[in-house]
Parts: sequence; C-alpha cells; structure tokens
Amino acid sequence: MNKRLTIGTLCVLILVALLSGCTMEQEATTTPSIQNRPPTAVISTSGTLPSPPDYVDMAAIDAVAYAGDHITFDASTSSDSDGHISSYLWIWEDNTDTQEKTTHRVFTINNIYELQGLPLIYSIVLQIEDDHGLPSLAEYRIGIIPKTHTFYLHDDSLQLQQPPAGKDFLSLTLGTLRSIQTVTYRLDEPLWIQPCKWNITLFVEKPRYSPLTTVSVILLDNEGSELDYAEQQLPTLLGQKRTTICLAGTINSKTQFSSVQLQFKGFSLRECLSLFYGGEQASHLTFDFMM
Repeated sequence: MNKRLTIGTLCVLILVALLSGCTMEQEATTTPSIQNRPPTAVISTSGTLPSPPDYVDMAAIDAVAYAGDHITFDASTSSDSDGHISSYLWIWEDNTDTQEKTTHRVFTINNIYELQGLPLIYSIVLQIEDDHGLPSLAEYRIGIIPKTHTFYLHDDSLQLQQPPAGKDFLSLTLGTLRSIQTVTYRLDEPLWIQPCKWNITLFVEKPRYSPLTTVSVILLDNEGSELDYAEQQLPTLLGQKRTTICLAGTINSKTQFSSVQLQFKGFSLRECLSLFYGGEQASHLTFDFMM
C-alpha cells in the first residue's frame, strides 16, 4: 500500500514538472528579447557653394566651399529609434576634435604651389553614441577652392607677401628704335591655376613732360608661351607725374602660370619711369576664381 502510494505520488510529481517545463518554454518562446539598435549619424552643412564651378568634379566630394569662409557642420538630424543620442564627436583633418552637436570650421590652403588640381579635399568624421553606448559614424568630404591669388611685384619677382615700399626704375629711350621697355616678373616656381579672371594694378610715376603712350601686359606659362594679353592706350598725360593703370583679362582653361611681362611704350629725355611696389601703392596681379 505504501509502495503504490509512493509510485503514484512520484508519477504525479513528474507530470507536474513536465507541465511546468512546457509552460516556461512557451513563455520563453513567446516573450522576445529586446536588443538595442544603433543610432544613425547624419551630417548637414551651411556656408558651402550652392553651384560649384564647372571644373570641380563632385563625384568624390559632398560639397565645395571657398577657403577662408565659415562652414557650419550640423549633426542635429542624427537620430536613435529606441533611445536618444548622448554624445557627438567631430574629428577634423588635423586630428583635432570637437564635442558639440553643431560646430563651425574655417578651411585654408596653406601652400598654393602644391595645388596641381582643385579642389583641396578635407575629410571630416562624425561619431555619435546613444544612451547605451552604441556608436555610429558618418564621413563628409568637402572640397576647398581659393577665392583669389594675389601676387605683388617686387624687383623681378612675384611674391605672395606684400613687400616694403619701393620702386623699379624703367628707362624709356627717346626715339622709335627703342621706345618700348620690357620688364618681366616671375614666380619662384610655376603655379597651376584654374579658369579665372585676372587683373593687374600698376602704380606708375613718370617724368612730368615725358609721354607714356601704351602699357601692355602678357601672362606667360611655364614654357614662356602666352596665356593672355591686354593693352591699354594712354592719353598724352603731359604734366601729370603719377598715374594708376589697371588691365584685366580671362584664362579659360587649367594651366600653369609662370610670369607676367610688362611693356611700356613712350620716351623720356633723361629721367626714368618708376613702377611702385609695397606700401600704400603696391603694384599687384590678382587671379579671381569667383567667376
């Protein structure tokens, strides 16, 4: 009697255990596990060019901006579907970083002689983390192009830095055989430039009663070939000593610029024509890429 009861009780206990196991397994299969999903990093900008120049290849970059302009980088459209974003980290091209949702940056072109092509590309990385520490990355590639290049005439060279005040003396010989004086100003090394407009401003002083009739400007490439030419006919200017001469032109394709040649036509009996550089009257050549 006791033996049967023990066996029956044991069977009941086994049955209860089996039923309990099925119930727990069913609950386990019907209750899904909750997994944290990663956030989405999104970069937007302002201050870039809405219509980049035709020579810029946009295939490898997200936007184009001028060197020296303030560019805003904004991560506020980044999102996290199952929580919130707890941190923002911008990693810049110089390996510095900024921990803000919205930040600003100014990009420069340190050595224009290294620009064999434009734009100069900078890569920016945004890293965000959600409230569970799960990260997400986004990369933004911005192309930087110059607004202008300005070179100052000094002795026989073209310089990026404005020199101290001074002047060159140019002799204009009386007569028709040698009535043209030519002077050439050169870069230290050829410079690649994109399609642009150019202008040159010359501050000139001449003997009071010596006529200066024509000024010509010739832009030359690294092989000495003409890139562009401009000429200005001047009034007699007898009695006038100082004058400012401005000429301009256009370069229509990417090329290497090396030097500028100036030609002055006129005559002087004794004194020389003076071309000023540096100080308040700094004769200079400018390439304008905002065309």
